[in-house]
Amino acid sequence: MALAKEIELPNGVTVAYHRVVRTEVVTNVQTAVEVASYASAEARRREKEALAAGEPCDVYVATSVYAEPVDPGSIDAYGSAPTTPAGAYGWLKRNISAFEGATDLLED
Repeated sequence: MALAKEIELPNGVTVAYHRVVRTEVVTNVQTAVEVASYASAEARRREKEALAAGEPCDVYVATSVYAEPVDPGSIDAYGSAPTTPAGAYGWLKRNISAFEGATDLLED
């Protein structure tokens, strides 16, 4: 799974394909999701093929960590933590404004 949405980075590069690399939930403290962003789904496909073949690949990847403090007073503070890949993508779309309106990309 991944998310599709064009986002212009502070350096002026536009990325359009975003995949979750890692999630971390620190109980009662914060939720964090690390995202790798690529120029396109095609760039990610090229990277995957090169990695599988053990070959070098020159693909631009911007990695960001998005973190939010846990609000213990929130009704769903604990039920909304991204403990699965699908949950992480949903969390990004609900909690990080850059991903509002992003489209889910289902992959093999």
